[in-house]
Amino acid sequence: MKQRRLAAIMFTDLVGYTALMGKSEQKAFETLDANREIHERITAKHHGRIVKELGDGLLIVFENVTEAVLCSVDIQKEAQEKDVLLRIGIHEGEVVFENDDVFGDGVNIAARIQAEAVEGGICISDSVYRNIKNKIDIKAGSIGSRQLKNVEETIRLYQIKAEGVSIYHPVAKWKRSKVLVWLMIIAVSLASGIGGWFINEKANIESSANVERLNIVLPPDAPVIRKYDNLSIAISPDGTLIVYKSLFEDKAQLYKRYLNKYDAVPIPGTEGGQAPFFSPDGKWIGFQSNGILKKVLLSGGQPVEICEAPGFFSGTWLPDNTIVFNIDGEGLKRVLASGGVSSSVTTVDSDGGEFSHLFPHCLPDGNTILFSVTNGSGVLLYIKSIDLRNNEEKVIIKGGAYPMYSKSGHLIYVKITS
Repeated sequence: MKQRRLAAIMFTDLVGYTALMGKSEQKAFETLDANREIHERITAKHHGRIVKELGDGLLIVFENVTEAVLCSVDIQKEAQEKDVLLRIGIHEGEVVFENDDVFGDGVNIAARIQAEAVEGGICISDSVYRNIKNKIDIKAGSIGSRQLKNVEETIRLYQIKAEGVSIYHPVAKWKRSKVLVWLMIIAVSLASGIGGWFINEKANIESSANVERLNIVLPPDAPVIRKYDNLSIAISPDGTLIVYKSLFEDKAQLYKRYLNKYDAVPIPGTEGGQAPFFSPDGKWIGFQSNGILKKVLLSGGQPVEICEAPGFFSGTWLPDNTIVFNIDGEGLKRVLASGGVSSSVTTVDSDGGEFSHLFPHCLPDGNTILFSVTNGSGVLLYIKSIDLRNNEEKVIIKGGAYPMYSKSGHLIYVKITS
């Protein structure tokens, strides 16, 4: 008998399962079993019902949106702890229940929304967001409107921001698109301070400066990984050391590699760490792990928690011993390196099309921060600067990302062109 009613529909997809099957059939089956066990146990806890398995994905229905979202967060947290990589999409709509199956546009929309989620993330429709925004203690941020396949109207989508859940950022979009990445070196004059910035893209084209090349060979058991596409490598201020994200016993871990040595060594206490950055004196490494901004001495010792930072993506350590970092989908934040509550440095101009302020980088004056600005579709708008003394913002470069200052007086950044 057919029943038509409103329901919350959740689609989950096991990322990379086909490729894993090609490499190791046994590992693929073990991952599939672990994924099924996680879903069955947590879905039952939140009063949901697994309707069916679709290859390496599952279709689950709930009577209310709140339980669906809470369930998705719990699933992602445990899945990532067990190295099971998922995408999850949730939609609320009218569907038809018949026998033990579910049909209707709502099911199709939920499936399409799942495909928009970042690896390890949760994507929800506007109908879901309207139901949860004032009900549960979980943040969600807009990633803009999408024209989903076989769906007539555009749908505004949101991503869930919670500890243990990955979030969308521009790099993920760049990877999905076939783009050319050009490293642009721009001549920058600092003679009259930041107020007198002069950008001249042709000024250094005919420079006769010597070029040095360095090939760094990493151990085969400790390669650089970019599982969630954030910044995975940092170079010490004196240029003698790199710290990067790799795997240790199949778990994310930060490694250090001195350039005058052959071995890369795991940094104790940095399990799950990512997005490393150095203190100005090169003695500390800042990083994010499980939604917490932390720091650890390179000479040894236990990591120190600085502040909560769910959605942390990148940071920069200032000479005054404060840290400026970004929460994707928001503006820049600032916190004492000794720990405390963060405060806002910049605010995204939503009316002006801004979605996220990313990749903060402190200039030598200690007062100026460069950062990238993107819109909700991951398009690079520009690189901006902000003077922390007066909060004055300026557009420096249009269409760039990853701004870095070179001691030669140049601004180095990445230019994305389709």
